[in-house]
Amino acid sequence: EAEVEAERRKAKNYTTLVAHVSGLRKAGDRGAAALGVVTKLLRYNCDAYSMWNYRREILGTLGLEVAAELELTAVCLKKNPKSYPTWAHRRWVVETAADRRGLAASELELCAQFLAVDERNFHCWNYRRDMSAWAGETDADAEAFARGKLDANFSNYSAFHEVTTRMPATLDATRARTDLDLVAQAIFTEPDDQSAWWFAEAVLGKTDDADVHAHHAATLRQLRDLEPQAKWPALALLRHLHRRPALAQADEVIALHARLAAVDPAHAGMYGPPPAAAS
Repeated sequence: EAEVEAERRKAKNYTTLVAHVSGLRKAGDRGAAALGVVTKLLRYNCDAYSMWNYRREILGTLGLEVAAELELTAVCLKKNPKSYPTWAHRRWVVETAADRRGLAASELELCAQFLAVDERNFHCWNYRRDMSAWAGETDADAEAFARGKLDANFSNYSAFHEVTTRMPATLDATRARTDLDLVAQAIFTEPDDQSAWWFAEAVLGKTDDADVHAHHAATLRQLRDLEPQAKWPALALLRHLHRRPALAQADEVIALHARLAAVDPAHAGMYGPPPAAAS
């Protein structure tokens, strides 16, 4: 009962504080005292997005103190590393700062620290992408950072996406094979993890090398045979053969339709009838 009562008092105090800050905002208060109250509230609940908006209104009057804002957002992100409005405010601080380039460069280290704790925090990945652009980080360095995260954990949509955004418009056979070798390591380790499958689609869409596509089809067939109950190897192979029908073996497409309907009956209609049945 004591814990319940404490939570009630806490909720009541917070409600009172929100009402007080809302009143200050309605009254047009843009003073230092109001900023202090907003700081107190955000330390309590960093997801109160309207309070961050009010804070920026106050800072527009008082002037931006970069160090203070970075300190506040750092405290909030330690409490909740996935707070949308906190990351948005920190981004605004960097964007508004006089030395945006230098500050953005230093923020890359902060991102490294956060992603060392949770390498799949997409809020931080999105933030890092902006810092990278503003700091003038090269595509090669940004890609190397993302690949380092993939070396630690293949199951990372954000890292795969980052590598994809740094790719050239077209890939030669050597680069495509290197990326597909990475995919192979991931899918043979965990064939049901979708992140590597989507990366493979991006790689294949950037090369027309026939040997690369044939080699990938062979890889998919090997995994299909090793994991007969897994959906993704069969689905990836089916998609690949629809794009490259010359690679299909006799009755292979029909067999893949049947296999997918069997291993994933809840979505059988999504795969459609096999070509022979459709005709």
